[in-house]
Amino acid sequence: EHFGSLQGLFSADRQALCEIDGIGSAKFAQLQAVLEMAQALRPDCLSVLVPLDAPLDLAHATEVFAGLCDHPLAVGQRLAIEFFSWSPLHSLTDTWTIVRDAGRDNGGIILDVWHHARRDGTVADLSLVDAGRVWGVQIADAPAVPALDDIAADCMRNRRWPGRGALPLNDLVGALRAGGCQAPLGIEVFGSAADAADAEARARLALATLREVADPRRTAA
Repeated sequence: EHFGSLQGLFSADRQALCEIDGIGSAKFAQLQAVLEMAQALRPDCLSVLVPLDAPLDLAHATEVFAGLCDHPLAVGQRLAIEFFSWSPLHSLTDTWTIVRDAGRDNGGIILDVWHHARRDGTVADLSLVDAGRVWGVQIADAPAVPALDDIAADCMRNRRWPGRGALPLNDLVGALRAGGCQAPLGIEVFGSAADAADAEARARLALATLREVADPRRTAA
């Protein structure tokens, strides 16, 4: 139901959109505004998220994502699905299924390694996808065992700087690079870890820890 309604957004047909229950001209305007901003700002890629209340139907999601990639205002834009751990879409392999089966050259993936790990994702999983279609990589470390049962709260409060936790970050980055991923690495740390230093100190720490993660000499033998 939810994915079907969203597909109406991608048709760029205001009259048809307004006839869909629960979706109106405000949603149409929102989508148009986002894509128009992207046309002006030219980001490397746009992050696409699945609604939290949407039932996951991979075939339907694939159809909708293909429609978004084909939107007239998306021409020339790269659209990357970002899965996360408390979303209906919470695994790398399911996300790749959508991107692969949509068959659009401007469709890819954003990989947040924290979410990947918290849903029992492994380094080996990266061999199951085309890493060249991973267009964004968000880096954070974490304890081996979650500190909180609430995964969303744990995400917001207990991310750690790279190298300050138990995740195999060097191996994950090494596997991505070996598979053809050329995406820049970005820090995705917030909560108590990020609050522990001022802005300049955080920037210096982010740079230093990213360099450690990207160092191929630190990967497992």
